[in-house]
Amino acid sequence: MAERPEKDISRLNTILKYCAKIEDVMNEYGKDIEDFMENPRYQDLCSFYTQQIGENAKNLSGELVKRHPEIRWDDMRETRNDIAHIYEWIDLEMIWNTITEDIPALKETCKKILAEIEPP
Repeated sequence: MAERPEKDISRLNTILKYCAKIEDVMNEYGKDIEDFMENPRYQDLCSFYTQQIGENAKNLSGELVKRHPEIRWDDMRETRNDIAHIYEWIDLEMIWNTITEDIPALKETCKKILAEIEPP
């Protein structure tokens, strides 16, 4: 039986919320890798928000994930696990690349998916 789309809609909206929070943090603390690498609070906030994105991604329905292979769902789940379980040794450059390259693309794709599945 297919999962109700309301759960996927809620999770996608939560992913978008955390994408926006990452954007807000970047606007507040700076958009250069040097700013990020020198500021533990900046690192912590972005890491936490990235972890939350992965947490919501791992709970999306299998049906939605299969319909959208253009998104690297497995990478999001793996990043979430890395942040949650080995935080002290997390690769900060990987987090930086995630927030500057992957998050903007994820945001746009989630908006498109929501436009497809949300009721009018």
